[in-house]
Amino acid sequence: MAKFIRDEQWKTMGFKSLSEFLGARRDELHKIFDANKDEKGDLKALEKETIEEIRDRNAELGDATKRWEELREVDETFIKNRDELHRLNNTPTNLPPFAGGQGRPGDGAAAQPFKSLGEVLTGSKQFKSLKSGELSANKGFAIELDDFDFSRHVKTTMTTAAGFAPANDRTSIVVPFATRRPMLQQYVPQITTDLDAIKFMEETTFTNNAAGAAENAALAESALAYTERTQAVEVIGTFLPITEQQLQIEESIRGTVDERLMLMYELKEESDLLSGDGNTPNILGYLNKSGIQTQAKGADPTPNAIYKLFTKLRGGGGSGFVEPTVVVIHPNDWQDIRLLQDANGNYIWGSPADPGPERVWGKPLVVTTAITENTALSGDFQLFSAIWRKRGARVEAGMQNDDFVKLKMTLRVYGRLALVIYRAAAFGKVTGI
Repeated sequence: MAKFIRDEQWKTMGFKSLSEFLGARRDELHKIFDANKDEKGDLKALEKETIEEIRDRNAELGDATKRWEELREVDETFIKNRDELHRLNNTPTNLPPFAGGQGRPGDGAAAQPFKSLGEVLTGSKQFKSLKSGELSANKGFAIELDDFDFSRHVKTTMTTAAGFAPANDRTSIVVPFATRRPMLQQYVPQITTDLDAIKFMEETTFTNNAAGAAENAALAESALAYTERTQAVEVIGTFLPITEQQLQIEESIRGTVDERLMLMYELKEESDLLSGDGNTPNILGYLNKSGIQTQAKGADPTPNAIYKLFTKLRGGGGSGFVEPTVVVIHPNDWQDIRLLQDANGNYIWGSPADPGPERVWGKPLVVTTAITENTALSGDFQLFSAIWRKRGARVEAGMQNDDFVKLKMTLRVYGRLALVIYRAAAFGKVTGI
């Protein structure tokens, strides 16, 4: 491979030529990276000569970019000065002449003399007669203002609509877009991991034949069996391109963007925890886990159907043998419960004058639009499920392609996680609410 030689010609280039030079050099560097990627798109182990060439090219780009920034500033000043000079040279000259009979500079002798209201008064015949005594001062007189140009004095009334509006700086208040508040994650244990797949053993057979035994008789045989389960760690994320000018205009914008990106991630995570289909790259959510229990509402009031699900989870007619910890329900479905009244019109869940209990049968609620309407979810989230996170979710910034020369950067948020449900029967849903 020929040794890379730095090109010093960029030091004498103009702004446009230097921009083209930088673009070409970055394309060359991009091709070097592409030529040294493996099948997965990661960089292979580079030879010493290649590393040295990359360093030399990067150093050249750094020096040339500094020069480009200087030329850009000069170019912007040049354009601004040129536009201002053009504006001044094209200002209209057919303006009214100055008072006192003198026209504006450049008007020439053709400019008509301008008379003020006082000049019209003192030059009138009536005023001269009054001054010479021919006209008594006790008598009034009128003056025809034929020579007075009202267009020079009576102007259009200037209002804020047609004139100079008052300054009105924008406040620092930013009203965020309306989104729901992620809540489910706080009820699920969270574990940090470095694994790409979470494996665990589930006891799938529990045959208890324990019984009384007569003297000298054999004991009854019981059985246990275990099955290995695997849950893949999947990726959830998004990105947002943003210019450096935007980041520099408002110092707080970076924190605001980071916060909103993280909210986007958490909202998607909550939706997938509930309804993910388990097909890569989607995690498997509670509602789509095979083996969870189901209680149809049917003709029952919704609170009754929820209690019947609790009974199944506890082992009465079901196989959960757990104590439910929380109920996840849609706001419209919770509204129907909260507004239930007895035969006398009294609200069962408390008077409208009181906050009322945000609970069903003593269990706390997660009221969210993340769950499908007409469906409620419950179970022992604390003991029989967990969110396994690989390094946790985070917001990062970087550049891609020609972002460097475009003064642009890309913010991204992503996380790798798996929802592991250890016992499907520890969870259940009410349908048809």
